[in-house]
Amino acid sequence: FRRVLFRSGVALKIITGDSKRVAQHVASMVGMRPDRVLTGADLLQTSDDALWHEADQTDLFVEVDPNQKERIILALKKRGHVVGFLGDGVNVAPSLPAVFVRGLESPLRMIAVPGAVLATDSRLNMVLQIDPVTMSYARGFHTRGKPLSIGYHGRFVYVGNVDRQTVEVFHSESGNLLGNFGAGAVKYPSDMAVDHVGRRVYVVDAGHKHVAVFDVTGTRVGTISGPGATPDRLGNPIGIAVDPFREEVLVSDYGTLRSGSHASIKAFGFDGAF
Repeated sequence: FRRVLFRSGVALKIITGDSKRVAQHVASMVGMRPDRVLTGADLLQTSDDALWHEADQTDLFVEVDPNQKERIILALKKRGHVVGFLGDGVNVAPSLPAVFVRGLESPLRMIAVPGAVLATDSRLNMVLQIDPVTMSYARGFHTRGKPLSIGYHGRFVYVGNVDRQTVEVFHSESGNLLGNFGAGAVKYPSDMAVDHVGRRVYVVDAGHKHVAVFDVTGTRVGTISGPGATPDRLGNPIGIAVDPFREEVLVSDYGTLRSGSHASIKAFGFDGAF
């Protein structure tokens, strides 16, 4: 089957959260080269520019989280490939395009704000304001590096910048950069949520495997959990939501095979208690 695809100009790749050994065994069974491998740990140390090259040369991407699956697919598309993607379960959701919007090139995160939708675009290095009626963008503002996560409070727009490993703060109307915070405390800001009542910004840090907590002015006020295999620890956090009524922070945790932890959604109080 793989040879038929190859003769038709179709390359086959495996992107999985499973362990390296399991993926290599499956690859060998279907005639793929098991030695052309990148792990999720490798991807954390690989820039987007480098990944554009590596993605072409790699057959197996193993021990990766959903956000990394998205990076791989975007890298292949930027190389000019038409990418088909098959998967099952919630883990593939970030890799599937949710909506077609004229003007977007590589959308990563979107949030709804009064009268508009804001979207981060990693190829344009911009935050775009999208008209929810026409589904096209009217304006946007540039970030100083690759934007990923996004949140807002009042007239502030918070953008997790992967390249600078900070959270940038923009004025929602003018688009002016007002400053940044989290330098040294944020490694890979994959997602964020804002508690508008408690005036807190919760940033999922996929690099440090925890949730960094700031007030809306950017002052660090705490940390929720951290890496570990026990139920109250985070193995591989990827997403977050705030429930102001129950005063809970909900963190989606992809888990890790090495530690034996499984994918789950974990609830923490605003005080950080599990």
